[in-house]
Amino acid sequence: MIAFVSDASGSPQIWIKNLAGGDPIRITSGDLNPSRPSWSPKNDQILFEGNGPNPTSPRGIWSVPPLGGSPRKLIGAGLCPCFSGDGSRIVFHRFIYGIFICAADGSDERLVETRRRDAYISSRAVLSPDGQRLAAFVSPQSGWPDLCVTPVDGAKVNVLLSERAEGADPVWTPDGRTIIFSSDRGGTRNLWQIPADGGSPEPLTTGAGDDNEPAVSGDGARLVYASVRNTHALMVLDTATGTSRTVLEQRELIRAAEFSPSGDQLVAVSSTWDKDQPFIVSADGTGRRPVPGEDGFLQWSADGASLYTFRIRPDVSIHRVSLAGGQPAEMGPAWKDGIATPPWVSPDGKRVAYSTQEEGKIVGTRVRDLETRRGEAPGDPRVATLVARRPVAGWQLTVRFPDTRLPSRRSGLQECGTFRIGAVLGTGRRQHLLLHPRTIGP
Repeated sequence: MIAFVSDASGSPQIWIKNLAGGDPIRITSGDLNPSRPSWSPKNDQILFEGNGPNPTSPRGIWSVPPLGGSPRKLIGAGLCPCFSGDGSRIVFHRFIYGIFICAADGSDERLVETRRRDAYISSRAVLSPDGQRLAAFVSPQSGWPDLCVTPVDGAKVNVLLSERAEGADPVWTPDGRTIIFSSDRGGTRNLWQIPADGGSPEPLTTGAGDDNEPAVSGDGARLVYASVRNTHALMVLDTATGTSRTVLEQRELIRAAEFSPSGDQLVAVSSTWDKDQPFIVSADGTGRRPVPGEDGFLQWSADGASLYTFRIRPDVSIHRVSLAGGQPAEMGPAWKDGIATPPWVSPDGKRVAYSTQEEGKIVGTRVRDLETRRGEAPGDPRVATLVARRPVAGWQLTVRFPDTRLPSRRSGLQECGTFRIGAVLGTGRRQHLLLHPRTIGP
């Protein structure tokens, strides 16, 4: 039998299923939003992580009979529960507060000293089959998670794996000699194994991933895990016919796509959790190539021969990248300002407009000369003109001024396709931008 979480009934619930066959059985209900089920080796309960009694309560650890019943709360605040090999103890963590061990009924709780006060537990902690050691991924406040093994008395932390990769979900094999875990160290998230006393990791699964949350059968002969095959696609929609086509697909997130002025190329950003990589690709999906830098904002020049990139570190600056090659060229000296939105460069490449903020609130829009860095006063009418003239192939930007009544959100979506709130202009009044196909008209 296995226990797992599924939202097949409309909300996340715990289900059980016999691996020999038959339909799965739901054993929880309500709004606990359960996750991380752990089946007791004594077969008397299933633990899971669930919501507290109100929205502000921390998530805690609950218990439910294997064939269903009323869940009962064992631990008021705790994450990622796991049983010891004999089912007599539970190990869990409280994120930045460390790893804890308690009896199977939630009593006799104690902290396991990890000797790493600058770190937090980034995934579940698991006891070895003999109950003498703990394995967990521990993340420094700034850095990548390390796979660590420590005695339950916290005497010494042994770092098995420390590298620039994401890792999670360690489990022990029944003989206590090997630890299996999930990691993207090979480029995609797969399952790996490493000797518990140290050594080189070896892959257990390969392919596109994501392979997560492994669990080993009691005899060590079988391994069950969750496998998700997600892809992100860059799509092009023909607004005249309503048909769409896929330009490219990839594992990483694709965002901030923009047509070139001529419409034959696209620029977009491929994003992972630690890096943004801009790239250019032809509208037919061929000729993909990276754009120098790791900038999350991109804009085409009016002639389509260059790209503008926006950086906020070490100082706010605009760079121009020629598609003919070469390194990004900074367009004048950097400046410091409370920029709240990505800037837009004028078609002649001489000015830039962006919204400004104070204490986290948008307060106005500023236009700067890219050569002198002189700024024009918020509310200058040229700001609206500058934004409205942004070249967008196949689309037209209409500026609706504050004295024009804006349609409701529903009618805006029906009549204009895509609805966007633009920059804040003037003194406390909003400027609204509606983006719609040219065939509809302004």
